[in-house]
Amino acid sequence: MSLATLSVLVALVFLLAGTQKILLRRAVTVPMRRLGAGAPLTRLIGTLEIAGALGLVAGIWFTPIALAAATGLPLLLIGAVGATSEPATTPTDSTAPAQERPLCCSSSPG
Repeated sequence: MSLATLSVLVALVFLLAGTQKILLRRAVTVPMRRLGAGAPLTRLIGTLEIAGALGLVAGIWFTPIALAAATGLPLLLIGAVGATSEPATTPTDSTAPAQERPLCCSSSPG
């Protein structure tokens, strides 16, 4: 598979994903709202995805655009991973010995 073919295939994926976000399709907006992203942010992300897709295709003929798209799209994906991953949490009462911490939801015995 040539680099141009790969660029077009990846561009199609981002073009479709970006279009869904710009059109605010329900399948996209519901999960985005759960993450705290409203319609403006969802549309911005979609616009960036489409710009990256167009950059990949244009980059077949003009290398600097391909480099910009090939840098921007992974950064967008890294941002998505950072936005959707949960921070590591520690127990709220970490000073208590393990045998004193409740094992389940209830602190009173059965």
